[in-house]
Amino acid sequence: SHILSIREIRHPDLKLLFQDAASGVYLYRNQADHAREYFISSAVVFSDWPNLKKMLMAPGFDPRKGLLLENSEKAKFHNIRLSKDSKAVGLIRTGLESDREIWSVETTGPGFLVLASTLYPGWEARINGQKTPLFSAYGLFRAVWIPKAGKHDVELCYNPYHKLGLPFPRG
Repeated sequence: SHILSIREIRHPDLKLLFQDAASGVYLYRNQADHAREYFISSAVVFSDWPNLKKMLMAPGFDPRKGLLLENSEKAKFHNIRLSKDSKAVGLIRTGLESDREIWSVETTGPGFLVLASTLYPGWEARINGQKTPLFSAYGLFRAVWIPKAGKHDVELCYNPYHKLGLPFPRG
């Protein structure tokens, strides 16, 4: 919600709240949308992390407008076709526990539900009860492919012991 900087920043979403001339410190309020979840219907695949990072860190890049994926994620693509006109008409978290999130997602077409939280090993996903792969969005975050228009229940569960054969928790 706020940015503390040692140099002046000029951006339409930032409002200068305080400037200390003696120390050269600036305090800004970020007035932009802070949603940590969004739906994206376009993606670019990069050959490696350094190239993806360059685009991610480019001035003016908005992660809510285009998903960046590393080439290593391409193996998870099975008949994925994006439609740039797809939108989320409803995106609501309906459940939250320490190791589980449930989302109700309604879309006009296919795309990715992106959650701006770290994709640690052990996260698993289901759409309408069916297991589905998780993608590493921007090399950092969790993303779930929503294959078609309509209402979908998306469940994300953190099970760090999944390699030991423990089941996906059910609510």
